[in-house]
Amino acid sequence: MMVMCGCPIIPGGHWDADRFEVTALIRSRDRYIGEVRLSYAGEIGQFAGESTIPSDGPYDIIVYAFDPANGNTGLDRTTVVVGSSQPTPNEEQRPGVFDE
Repeated sequence: MMVMCGCPIIPGGHWDADRFEVTALIRSRDRYIGEVRLSYAGEIGQFAGESTIPSDGPYDIIVYAFDPANGNTGLDRTTVVVGSSQPTPNEEQRPGVFDE
């Protein structure tokens, strides 16, 4: 992760990695799977955590970061596919149906 100024996020730095609350929200389609608290991963701006994924399929992951010292907040979203890349018939998206 990176702040807009491009400054490094490291433990003890001006943008202190230990101060940030970083969380990944995980869902599959409209089903909430869980959230994972992410911790500084040893490299500038890198945070990591672990979770158990219940089954194969596509998962939306939203990562948000919050610095309570100054209110800076940011988020990003990605989709990953776990397991087979071929959807089963009940996993196929219907045309024109989108998640929020």
